[in-house]
Amino acid sequence: MTELDTIPVFIFGMEQGGVYLFDPANKQLNKIFQADSGIRQILDMPQQNYFLAITEEMMFYQLMCDDKLVNDKIKVKLAAKSKYFQMIRVGFGTVAFAYGDREIRIWDLEAEDSAILRLRADRGYEASDEQVLMLSYLPKKDSICGMTSKWRLATWRRVQNNNLDENNTNIARSLIDQQWRLTSAISLNIQHVIGMAWSNNSAAFALNSGDSVQIFLSQCIEFFVDSNYAVIQVSAQLLNLVKITDPMETQELQLHSNIRGFFVTENYLTLWDDTKASEK
Repeated sequence: MTELDTIPVFIFGMEQGGVYLFDPANKQLNKIFQADSGIRQILDMPQQNYFLAITEEMMFYQLMCDDKLVNDKIKVKLAAKSKYFQMIRVGFGTVAFAYGDREIRIWDLEAEDSAILRLRADRGYEASDEQVLMLSYLPKKDSICGMTSKWRLATWRRVQNNNLDENNTNIARSLIDQQWRLTSAISLNIQHVIGMAWSNNSAAFALNSGDSVQIFLSQCIEFFVDSNYAVIQVSAQLLNLVKITDPMETQELQLHSNIRGFFVTENYLTLWDDTKASEK
């Protein structure tokens, strides 16, 4: 589809399995597809004439849009645990799945190629009982990151292929299982995570623990927010403590060592560097 053919719309999935399209231009809501069970997630694919849907019964659909008609090009039952299932975009025409196992699946819908990427003990992950619970994609470094059940960050980085095709004009595609490399595990010293996300245009990484949010940059905490306070790392030895409830207040904290992390509660601010932890 060209930009002239593109129309901004909203697509909704319902508990009864219906998929509906809402066109803001004419304010019409139309049913465009019926799945076998309730819709768990819909994923749009920018610059493509299809979108993806997954149901509560783990049925995966690739739904093609042709004018106002929608047909399922792919319909396949996934052997996955619905409790931890998540589907994300990974670049153009490629998706990744996490489903509460020691592996994730990558699926290149354009090349019709898929692969399993597994956690490995030689990269610092436990051999038997560590699973990937959620995923996020880092466009800036073309990496897939997963949070594990041991609260480690697992990262698969795409390997650049420098082989050229026959016309010597485009980078040749390698098989998808050869494109990704697992890096060493990163322990995050956190006990509960309900959501994670990378910035689209920087290396900032956010973790949502339910009652607090932490933002990391270069493996150091840059920002922490609790119900009443936020802590912002301005430089290696400077913090701003901000009271985010009325009346709002800001206090600057100058420290004498480089900060590696911090945690704030109603009464305490805990800081640590490479050798010790302290409270303010």
